[in-house]
Amino acid sequence: MRSLADTVWPAGQRRHRAWVLFGWLVPLAQLFIPKMFINDLWAAAQPAMRRRRGNPLLTVWWLTVLAADNWATYSALKQAATAGDARRALRQVMLSDGLLIAAAALTIAVVWRLSGMLHCAVIERQRGPGGN
Repeated sequence: MRSLADTVWPAGQRRHRAWVLFGWLVPLAQLFIPKMFINDLWAAAQPAMRRRRGNPLLTVWWLTVLAADNWATYSALKQAATAGDARRALRQVMLSDGLLIAAAALTIAVVWRLSGMLHCAVIERQRGPGGN
């Protein structure tokens, strides 16, 4: 998708391509670099007159990904000593699994929508201003 975005709006990409990988690996950068890349891709996919970074879908997606990452824990279940502890740990596991499923579903939705929008933007750019 980054290649398509570079074709449509190269000036709008704020970070070098290497940050796609480093953004997931550098501890504090994990919080904002991946979302920044998606915002730049989203803006590149928009018509030039309406170009704007971000969208509510992207914000909900990113918050769900962060929440799923923070809640994903199964160690409490392993350490449960009583039935009550196990019940609480299972509730946490179910919440964690629900967040992971929601994050996966939203990731699919974002990738699907963004790839379609970028594909259309590339086609429009190739047609030129006349737009046959």
